[in-house]
Amino acid sequence: MRLFFFSIAQRTRFSLALSMSLALLLGGVIMASAQEKVFFPITNPALSLSYPSDWTVKPEKSQVRAQPPSGMLWLTLEELSRKKSVEELSRDAAMQVAGSINNLHVDNQQTLKVGDNTFLIVNGTGRMRGSATPMLVKAAFFQSPDQRKFLFLYYGTRNSVKEFEKQLASILESIEFKNKG
Repeated sequence: MRLFFFSIAQRTRFSLALSMSLALLLGGVIMASAQEKVFFPITNPALSLSYPSDWTVKPEKSQVRAQPPSGMLWLTLEELSRKKSVEELSRDAAMQVAGSINNLHVDNQQTLKVGDNTFLIVNGTGRMRGSATPMLVKAAFFQSPDQRKFLFLYYGTRNSVKEFEKQLASILESIEFKNKG
């Protein structure tokens, strides 16, 4: 299993086609009218984000978990340690996903700016544990103006990711920080 990530120099180089498609997807999404706003973390919230009202959303002390009404897709938002580097946090995220995904492989990563927020996006693939079902994995690392670090992680089958890609982009785009710096 490949758990390490690229160097800083490699991180700054990314596929122009991929970045343009993500920018168009994230920049061009129109928010659905029925949205549920969640503040996170529950104690001392740093941010809010909006989910489609038909999704199952479970805010917990250390994370928010969400799933669409159908399909095989799982989403988690969690606050990360301020003391760890991005590389350490990336390895931690890979270990977290390894409980559900076998043969995790990092396909690419890039930096993406959406509104005032900058995300380090890591894309990967693997197989669902206990089956041969191919899975897509996306981790978006970002930090608040007061330097709190977060991970927006989702994984699912190719069909589910494709089915819900506009809603996923909309959720990521909806992130607003309590203190804008």
